[in-house]
Amino acid sequence: MLVVDIQKANLYGVGWSMGANILVQYLGKEAHTSQFSGAVSMCNPFDLVKHLLVFEDLGGNYNIELAANAQNIREYDEGLT
Repeated sequence: MLVVDIQKANLYGVGWSMGANILVQYLGKEAHTSQFSGAVSMCNPFDLVKHLLVFEDLGGNYNIELAANAQNIREYDEGLT
């Protein structure tokens, strides 16, 4: 049986897509108190406001205003998917 002392173990964060966005935002706000030894962000979404014109030409039922002003991940997801 392997016993690990959690106080001495390294903790790493990994985020993919929207999870990567959440991880990066968390680290940006809480890096000074974070317990992470390292983190990896993969395929995180781009800045919606800076890339607004990309969505205008795609067509579809996007709600860019909802996504750009989202207060939580559900609103963001609802606006773009």
